[in-house]
Amino acid sequence: MLKDSPQFVFPTGLATLLITLLACGCGAKDEATVNFIESLVPVTGTVTQKGSPVPGVMVIYFADSSSGTSASQASGLTDKDGKYSLLTYVPGSGNKSAPGAVPGDYRVMINKLVMPDGSPIPADTTDADAEALGARQLLPPKYSSDTATRLTAKVGAEPTVNDFALEK
Repeated sequence: MLKDSPQFVFPTGLATLLITLLACGCGAKDEATVNFIESLVPVTGTVTQKGSPVPGVMVIYFADSSSGTSASQASGLTDKDGKYSLLTYVPGSGNKSAPGAVPGDYRVMINKLVMPDGSPIPADTTDADAEALGARQLLPPKYSSDTATRLTAKVGAEPTVNDFALEK
């Protein structure tokens, strides 16, 4: 820098204000989104069958309206150890989801689609695309049907663990 050149110093207060506005956004919609996300409770669990973890199954929580719960659907995919963590779609956010579920009572559907030869569904393939390719459901309707499932779960006000032991 030249010795006589003027220096500009960005005022600290102004920088803080700009960063806050950019990070938080403005308006009621943003506040409602933040409130919704803050209302979500972490939900985890394990899916087993005959005592062994069941990897690659989709666990979907549907609000049980008969109990007064009105909430967005929450879902999670089990890992190699059969463990899942739920994510809930954030209303008005496009396709964004946040960790957790709204407290309440839920019906639970657990499904596992495989290709016709029994191989896993290719990565980045939607269920609809997989079904168009002939994918089939490995689990019986008592787990995999949104209308026939017998599984239920409760999400409390504190972090919740809901494990599911599937019969054959």
